[in-house]
Amino acid sequence: MLKKTLILEIIFLFIGMSVTSSTIPNAMKQHNSPPGQILYVGGTGPGNYSCINDAIDNTSNGDTVFVYNGTYNETVIIDKSIVLQGENKHSTIINGLRKNDTVTITTSRVIVAGFTITNSSYDMKAGLWWKAGVRILDSHNIIRDNIISNNRLGIFGKQASNLTIVNNTFENDGITLYPYDTGYHTRPTLSKKHFVHTIDNNIVNGNPLLYYVDKSDFEVPSKVGQLIAVNCTNMTVRNVSINNADFMVLMVFCSHCVVEDSRFAESNGAFTLLASDNNIIRNNIMFHNFHGLLLDYYSTNNQISHNHFLDNQYCGVICEYFSNHNYICHNNFIENRNENAFLIQSFSNRWKENYWNDWIGFRFRFLGFLPKIISGIPFEHVYSPLPINLDWHPAGEPYQIEEDLKMQA
Repeated sequence: MLKKTLILEIIFLFIGMSVTSSTIPNAMKQHNSPPGQILYVGGTGPGNYSCINDAIDNTSNGDTVFVYNGTYNETVIIDKSIVLQGENKHSTIINGLRKNDTVTITTSRVIVAGFTITNSSYDMKAGLWWKAGVRILDSHNIIRDNIISNNRLGIFGKQASNLTIVNNTFENDGITLYPYDTGYHTRPTLSKKHFVHTIDNNIVNGNPLLYYVDKSDFEVPSKVGQLIAVNCTNMTVRNVSINNADFMVLMVFCSHCVVEDSRFAESNGAFTLLASDNNIIRNNIMFHNFHGLLLDYYSTNNQISHNHFLDNQYCGVICEYFSNHNYICHNNFIENRNENAFLIQSFSNRWKENYWNDWIGFRFRFLGFLPKIISGIPFEHVYSPLPINLDWHPAGEPYQIEEDLKMQA
């Protein structure tokens, strides 16, 4: 009898271990989680938490928070080196309710995997433009195997290095890497290490997110959901259409590249050049974005010609922080809602024969001899407008849009 009982106990123990191993530890093992306790959120187990933040508050470095399927209406803050693991990325949902960043990581060596992350803030008036599905403020973090959808920005990495962002699906979102956001008081140094990461096998709106570092003499495929290029030369982007991808193109330390005959639309960021020189941006449509084109951090000697900047939420073109000596000619600036073009601490760009729907010469024909004034501010955080650049000979009518770009629009 004792022998039979012992055999039965061993069988039940083996079954219990098998069930546990197949459901939770294996999910952690594939993400190389550190050793530590496992805390559970949702489900029906005794002592399980109902709120992700409550579980995180009770973790220590090296622990894992496993979240069962369900919708969790909260903004999550991760301030310890833990694994945050969802049961199923399609049905384990963190909903930020448009209040702030949906998930914020303030420390290093965090893994977030297995979630749908959605609904960061969209409140522009409250200064929440940079709010993201996942905000990363430290280095050596891993974001993998998630669905990131319908946030203001998808993933936003601020001065973070050595990130791993792999196997994620972005819907109306993308990856934004930037040295600052709103509320900064001094301009931080632009460092290459904040843009060099492991970014692989991510999908943006059904197309691949293409990420290039230190590459030369190549053409980008036409199927692209978002483009990030770091320290690239002689890159050609032609006949692409990128929509709803936050910062749809981010070029950092890039030179002698050509972007032409393409469409960039409906995004919450801008086509952005950071410390990028001697590039050609021509014959593109940029409309219904936050900005159309942003030149920042000493982006100089770029040629911006025959583009159509239409109905962008803030600016058609904005030049910031000593982005000087750019040649901006023969473009259409039409109904960009705040400013057709604007300057911040940039002084010496050449504007020539652009079409401006807000040029005073259209409103008062007898003033048609006057140039178009491109306003700006001479120093950051000094908000009294000061005219800096002039287009001496604005075009009298819009330039024709190429037929293939018309069809795309």
